[in-house]
Amino acid sequence: MRATLLLLAILLPVILIPALPAAAVDEALFEPYEGQAIAEITISGNDLTKDHIVTREFELSPGDVFSLETLREDVRRLYNLGIFTSVKVTPYEADGGLGLEYTLRELPGLIPYITA
Repeated sequence: MRATLLLLAILLPVILIPALPAAAVDEALFEPYEGQAIAEITISGNDLTKDHIVTREFELSPGDVFSLETLREDVRRLYNLGIFTSVKVTPYEADGGLGLEYTLRELPGLIPYITA
């Protein structure tokens, strides 16, 4: 039974989480903002995952200069956590610069996690 649960814990994320889409970050949407200051970052959809777990994966933060390449890396790191099935980032005009809205979709909370 324990071996079956361990196998499920290893294989289930691989089965349920799609590979990072090649166009996870829409370049055309973000290119006009290259070099602008980031004023704020908002996160939604993380009902089970605490905000600090998400934000620790961000290299970009308010006050930084926006870089498309850094955004791609931030999205890749979120997918690599293995707890999100979807990560969508939308730019918006915020007071003092660029706002980034991260909309996340988490894996269901019913997946058992094996701990030693």
